[in-house]
Amino acid sequence: MLQSWRFYGWAGMEREAEVGKCKWMPPKNYWWQGNLKCTREAEEGHDFCLFHLGLEEKRKDQELTERFKIEFKKLYEAGDWDFRGFVFPDKMEFRELDFQNENQAEERNQKESVEIKEVIFRFASFGDEVKFGKVTFGLNAIFQDAVFGNNCLFYECKFEGINDFENAEFGEKIIFSKLNLKAKHYLIIPRLVIDPFLCSGHLVKELLLTS
Repeated sequence: MLQSWRFYGWAGMEREAEVGKCKWMPPKNYWWQGNLKCTREAEEGHDFCLFHLGLEEKRKDQELTERFKIEFKKLYEAGDWDFRGFVFPDKMEFRELDFQNENQAEERNQKESVEIKEVIFRFASFGDEVKFGKVTFGLNAIFQDAVFGNNCLFYECKFEGINDFENAEFGEKIIFSKLNLKAKHYLIIPRLVIDPFLCSGHLVKELLLTS
C-alpha cells in the first residue's frame, strides 16, 4: 500500500514524499524521461513494480513470473500496450496476440484517418527463449533500445507498419521467420535495413542474426 510522510522545511513549507512507488524511468538521455516514469507500486521489498522488476528476481521466484504473465494479459486485453522498460521472463510466449484496436481493420478500410495504436517495447528486456508467434501488430512495433536474451524467435508475425529495432541488443541468436510485412513499410534491425522487402504482403522467409 502506498504510504506517505510529511515534514516542514526551513520556510515552514509542507512537503510530502511517497514511499512504495516503482523507481523505473527511461534513461537520462531520453528527452521525455520525466513524463514517462512508472507510477505503479513497487513489489514489497523491492524498488520496482512487477513489470520492471529485474530478470534475476523473476528467475529466482517462479511465482513472480506467473503473476507477471497474468498481469501482462490484463494489460493486453485492456488495450494498454505501452510496455516501456518491462522485463519479460525467460520463455515468455506471445502467441496469436492481435495488437489492433477493436474493429480496427474494418474501420480503417472505411476511413483512412482512424486512429490506430502502436505497440511500444522500447527499453524492454527479454529473457532467453522468448517467442513471438503469429502476432499481429496494427501500426508500428517499437522495439528501440530493447535487449533480447539468447535464442529469441519471431515467426509468422504480421506487421502493418514500421517495425523498429533501432539500437536493440541481441543475445547469441535471434530468428525472424516467415514475417508478413505490409506495403511501404519495412523491418529495421541493427546493421540491417531490409528495403528489398517493400512489396505488398511480401513474406520474409527467415533472417538469422548471431552474435
